[in-house]
Amino acid sequence: MRRVKLSVLFVTVLAVLLALGIVSYNYVTHSLNESRSIVNKGTCIVYEIVPSGSLLRIPSSIIDSRIAEILNSLNVTTTNLRDLVTIYPFYIQFYRSYHDLVIDHSKGALDWNKMCEVVAKRAFIILRVTDMNKTYAHVSITLSLVDGYARCGYSYGTLPTINGHWIRADKFYVARFKSLNMTREVLINLNTFEVRDTSNTYGEWVFWLNRRDLSQKYTLLLYHIDDMAEVAHYSSSVMVSGVAKLLILNLTQEAPSGYNLNGEVISKDQQIYTDNVIVPSEVIMLNVTKDDADYLLNLFRKNNCKCKWRSFSLPVQYVEESRKLIINKDVLPEIIDLSSKPWTYVANLTRYSHKITLRLPNGEEHTILAYDVLPGIRYGNKYYVAIICNDGEVSYTKSGLLLYLRLSGGNVGLLYDKLPTVIAHAFAITPMSHVDREALVITLVDITSK
Repeated sequence: MRRVKLSVLFVTVLAVLLALGIVSYNYVTHSLNESRSIVNKGTCIVYEIVPSGSLLRIPSSIIDSRIAEILNSLNVTTTNLRDLVTIYPFYIQFYRSYHDLVIDHSKGALDWNKMCEVVAKRAFIILRVTDMNKTYAHVSITLSLVDGYARCGYSYGTLPTINGHWIRADKFYVARFKSLNMTREVLINLNTFEVRDTSNTYGEWVFWLNRRDLSQKYTLLLYHIDDMAEVAHYSSSVMVSGVAKLLILNLTQEAPSGYNLNGEVISKDQQIYTDNVIVPSEVIMLNVTKDDADYLLNLFRKNNCKCKWRSFSLPVQYVEESRKLIINKDVLPEIIDLSSKPWTYVANLTRYSHKITLRLPNGEEHTILAYDVLPGIRYGNKYYVAIICNDGEVSYTKSGLLLYLRLSGGNVGLLYDKLPTVIAHAFAITPMSHVDREALVITLVDITSK
């Protein structure tokens, strides 16, 4: 399992950020082993987004051609484009607004004039707490891309701030930059941890945990909301708007090793750590005899989740009176207090039926009717099918600050569904945004306070 070591990386990262003026250094280093609050007015937290894992060997002709157009518009030679894609691992499409992105995506075509395309070597998330009281935290979020090229359509809106110069070329603005910065201002409700700005809501804040989460053995975090996912095949009594990715955290599991940040070691027993866990969907089988139930349960226990993910332990139940067998009975609302969340867990949002042919050792066959029950969430006035898993690893400090998060599932190479909702939506990042590796790490590189 790949772990991220930062003791050497930190010096390089901080030097880059200082040189480019992305952060200033009139701050005091914040110790993560202190018992006082980890976040206060004036706190500045820096994460780097790092492509991780195996290099993607399958070329993407669409993305390659887009990168070629950007570079050619700046008279950059592209004789060996695949090498350039490796040098510039980030290809990110920013849309004019997330609202426009969802509407245009539903029509089947995005408008290049509303888009700003960027290729870059490195990417950072910078969080500055500009104000804070008992109820709200005002946070300035800067997405900073380092060393790259950009091309923005005339209808994109306000151009990103760059260390470089924008040039008007045909129907676009183009630039070679040392740094490109985009900033959004958000409010975090410190009771529910809902994130919003003046006109939009962005789900749940995941960069640090609330006290209710920290007091439990397990918790769920609403990590990513996808309003553009295909949901036509889901059958439900309510309209399903998309897919929500929930991270499940085990707050009693310690990390396999310590974490080094700028010379300070956060020991493994001072971390909250979860890796490669999936919560399987509930399966209900009808008209099952007691003998068939015993046989099925024996098979289930022998073959449960033989994969890289560990299956989250959920109970099985056989109701003899109704001859109903329930596998992976959904008890999450019973063991996790979700009352303070800005979203509501829906245990039985949608289901789909299928038939199972059971072949017994004596040669007999039975056909059993079954249906899978999929949970969901309600956020605002919308419903989303929930995928509950940690397809990688995540670590927080015991006081609740995100140290790193590594995601490798979903669509390999795509950036959009591996980012927290507030980043993907507030900056209107499109589903075509791409990295050149199979996984993505969001890793802490600095925390300071005035």
